[in-house]
Amino acid sequence: DERPVTLAWAPQRPRMTVMVGFLLTPSASEPVRRALAQAVKERLAGLELRSDGDAVAVAGTSNPLPWSQATFTSSAEDLTLLIDRTLQAPPPEGAASLREVEGGLRAVAGQPGQRIRVLLLVTNQPLGGLTTPAGELEAIRTLAEAQRIQVGVLNLPAAVADGGISQ
Repeated sequence: DERPVTLAWAPQRPRMTVMVGFLLTPSASEPVRRALAQAVKERLAGLELRSDGDAVAVAGTSNPLPWSQATFTSSAEDLTLLIDRTLQAPPPEGAASLREVEGGLRAVAGQPGQRIRVLLLVTNQPLGGLTTPAGELEAIRTLAEAQRIQVGVLNLPAAVADGGISQ
């Protein structure tokens, strides 16, 4: 009948909380940390953070602040500073711990009113290779499931070996 049709767009996406956690050992060289910082900044820029409730935090083993006390922001400028500050210094020996991951999960879970919760963990060693008390990995899995937090793990050695990341 050639009359215009009005299409209704789906409602805006739900608010989200994202934490990027860099669980790195001292073997993460300065060029690797610099490349990681750039890649994460580019990817997070594509999220189109909303100031009305989105929250993003960056935590890492080179930052003396516990992951449970990470600063969440919806400002792209603040996020860039957090990423640079987190990856600037080499991680100290023994700083890579699943306890920090658990603290990060608790920080993500503590953000009010979020429907989408994500922890992106970037590591340069297999999680099973960390010296942690027995059952800690299972406790983290249980906490993430109970709080409905999606956890993604980017294992750098595996990504390099598969050709996904260039050294």
